[in-house]
Amino acid sequence: MKTDLPSTLPPLAAHPPPEVPQTALPVLPLIPGVAVRPSLADELIASPPTRDFNLARDLKLFARVRAEGGGRVVAIFAVSTVVTIANMFGQVELNEWNGQFFDAVGRKDLSGFVHHL
Repeated sequence: MKTDLPSTLPPLAAHPPPEVPQTALPVLPLIPGVAVRPSLADELIASPPTRDFNLARDLKLFARVRAEGGGRVVAIFAVSTVVTIANMFGQVELNEWNGQFFDAVGRKDLSGFVHHL
């Protein structure tokens, strides 16, 4: 296999990158009626004051759901919590089985392999 074949293409000349004129970009208003952009968007956003995290208060508010379908929301929350916890326990059991199974494979223990299989 011949690897030192000469190229049939002419060599490329090194050109400097083209000069791009530095012009100021036009300022587009973010909000109609505002002519200039604010330095930060936070200046335009009026956010409510943050409150301390209080789990008991939040759970009481969650339990008092009285809107239409509120019972359904609580049921979905409870079921999803139970399913998540069950999934966690299932993953722990699978991890334990996986360790025991592959330990038996590593020890070349046929009876342990068949037992865990």
